[in-house]
This record gives sequence, structure tokens and C-alpha cells, in this order.
Amino acid sequence: MEPSSYLNFPHLPLPHSDGCHGSCPSPVESSGSPASPCSTVVCMRRTAVALALLIVPVLAFSGCAPTPPPATADPKPSSTPLFANEEEALKAATEAYAAYELALDTALISHDPVALEEVATGKALASAKKSVLEYAQAGKTQSGYSTISNVSAADLGSWVAGVDSDADGQIYACLDVSAVDVSDANGASVVNNEGSRRFPTLVTITSTPAKELLVSEESIWEGRNFCA
Repeated sequence: MEPSSYLNFPHLPLPHSDGCHGSCPSPVESSGSPASPCSTVVCMRRTAVALALLIVPVLAFSGCAPTPPPATADPKPSSTPLFANEEEALKAATEAYAAYELALDTALISHDPVALEEVATGKALASAKKSVLEYAQAGKTQSGYSTISNVSAADLGSWVAGVDSDADGQIYACLDVSAVDVSDANGASVVNNEGSRRFPTLVTITSTPAKELLVSEESIWEGRNFCA
């Protein structure tokens, strides 16, 4: 994705804008290709809006996209698996991510972050709340909702194998904000419609002790663009 495209997404961070320099490890094998630079989604949203460009909620403002632990051969279950198979795990992870995006969109529309507590935790929750506060303080309001598609597993093995039911899972997904607009205090749009409004993301999802799935981090995936 060209750097200019990122400026269309307020909740997506510009490459290396948050202290991550160079390249970060790829969360999956890259067939020998060099690791790609990493950036975060939530920061991007704030950065783009700050530059009076586009919008989209918050995807993680940490330095590099998290890297799943290396796969081990024939893991021995040490706890009850969260899901019977990867298909069930992916379905649940997709639903958790969709719930997070809906709550985030709703919070940016209403300037009320309360519902975020039910769908997010960690960096994702902190970033989302910060974005909502910044929107409210600046008099900006979102209209419209984002959608997700092309969801696939990045690392859901621990949830199925029962090696560690409390381990994080990761998925890839396309975040589409084509139907999203942001207006300033005067009602004027601050969205720049140039460039792509579909972004490849790497989403980390945490399983709580109560077996709830909460989004803990959302980052721009800078490997092969599977949303093109």
C-alpha cells in the first residue's frame, strides 16, 4: 500500500509514525521474502484526522504488529481446547472482530466509549477510548459504519490444540471504511476520498478467563496486500 493511502485513514498509523523503525518479524512465514515494515491501525486513524484527511477508528498504537509464537511440532494438550477445530475458532474470532468494529464505529458516532469495554482490552481498548475522546474534544463526528471481509486465520492453533487456552489468537482481515465519513464541528467533511479505503489488518484477540474473546490489538498488515 502506498504511503499516501494511509492518509485516508484516521485510525490507521503512518508507517513508522509510532516509533517502529526498520522491519518487524512477519507473523507468518513469508516464503523467503524480507520482513515488511510494520505500522498500527489506531494511530493511523488519529494521524489522518489530525492532518485533516480521513477517518476510521483505532487499530493499535503500539510499535510493531505482534508476532505469533513459532509453531511447535505435535503440541501436547495441557488444557481443554477453546474450540473443536480451526473453522469454529475462525468463526468466533471473526464475530469478535466484527463486534469490536461495530462498537468502535458507534462510539465515534456517539462520543460514548462505554460499550468498548465489552469488546476490547489492552492496547486496542486504550487506543479506541483515546480516539473517541479526541473526536469529542475536536468536535468531530463519524457517520456510517465500517465492514470487514476476507477474514483468515493467522494463528489460532493454541485455541484448537489446547496447549494454552489463554493464549492470544490472530486473524487477517480487510477493513473497509468506504461508507464512513467524518465531519468537523461545522458539519463539513474532513475526509479525503483519494486512495484506497480498504486496509489489510492483523488483529490480535485475547481469550479471557471467562472464555470471552476481546480484541487486544489491531495493526496494519504491510505484507502482501490481500485486500487489493
